[in-house]
Amino acid sequence: MPQFRSIQIKANEPKLVLRAKTGWAIGSGADIGWYVSYLERTNNMYYFALNVDIDEQRRGLECASMTRKILEQLGLLSEALECAP
Repeated sequence: MPQFRSIQIKANEPKLVLRAKTGWAIGSGADIGWYVSYLERTNNMYYFALNVDIDEQRRGLECASMTRKILEQLGLLSEALECAP
């Protein structure tokens, strides 16, 4: 388990760790992009998943930034927090 917890870290600060994985499924019809993750903050865990219909390539690249904006609006992340791509 410690090895798993060390991968996919997008942000790591004393009181929070954000781990995430993006993906893109190509199939018949619309492509689907996703950003699945969890946020550890003090003694709380927040799990989330974002699915996006991909009609343009840039939409797939925006999954992480869309999720970040949502977490900021919920007060779970600070705008000043540096996140890895």
